[in-house]
Amino acid sequence: MDAYFRFEKPIHPSFSYALKGTPFQNEVYAILQEIPYGDIWTYSDVKKRLSEKGILTSARAIGQAIAKNPISILIPCHRVISKSEALTGYAGGIKRKAYLLKNEHKALCEWYNNQ
Repeated sequence: MDAYFRFEKPIHPSFSYALKGTPFQNEVYAILQEIPYGDIWTYSDVKKRLSEKGILTSARAIGQAIAKNPISILIPCHRVISKSEALTGYAGGIKRKAYLLKNEHKALCEWYNNQ
């Protein structure tokens, strides 16, 4: 986590964790973990991934599941934005969401440039 907050490189947890969400929430959390470091997806992107698994839902239901995310850095809900590209809903506040997205993108560019 220290490396993440220094925005040095993508994090890959070396520990396991158990989530206590509903089956739907856990499906959403699994998809959020597929969002690459430094990237953003829309609620529609998440909805599409769920539909590919046979789960039909609304962007609103996805937003409600995301709002209950218990570990928001490891399950990167800050990487989900609205279709209009607005930074919507984040438990830590929109300023923190913008900060995380900006610094992840910057760190990713620097990381690739140093490879």
